[in-house]
Amino acid sequence: MSKELKVRLIQGDGLTLLAKSDSNHWIVFDTSEEYGGNSGAIKPFEAFIASLGSCTGMDVLSILNKMRVPFQRLLIEITVQRVENHSKIPSHIDIIYIIEGNEKEIPTEKIEHAISLSQEKYCSVSAVIKKAGIPIEWSYKIKSPSN
Repeated sequence: MSKELKVRLIQGDGLTLLAKSDSNHWIVFDTSEEYGGNSGAIKPFEAFIASLGSCTGMDVLSILNKMRVPFQRLLIEITVQRVENHSKIPSHIDIIYIIEGNEKEIPTEKIEHAISLSQEKYCSVSAVIKKAGIPIEWSYKIKSPSN
């Protein structure tokens, strides 16, 4: 039996929407003023891509921690190419995982394994995107921590 998820949305001012799900937390969505919004919150598509990043990011962090990989921080940069006609769906997604830490102490095979597990097995957002036929490519960098 599948697990059900319910999300409730309530209109705020204009096109601003407030959403609350089973986790009992609110998120605010909006759009730019040129489309009738207030430019006061993240746009729905941006939230979708942020969901992709947070889904795979949490996976990778959890796996790296279980593998006891010594790193300080994970950063993720996502670039999305979108088709020009409506509904402006993504045609391609690139993800760069940036692992901050001592390059000599971080085994690259563990980084690659953690990312592969997330992309091929655990991240439900990635799975939905791939099922829609949208390619996701990923790479990683290891760099010294920024101050």
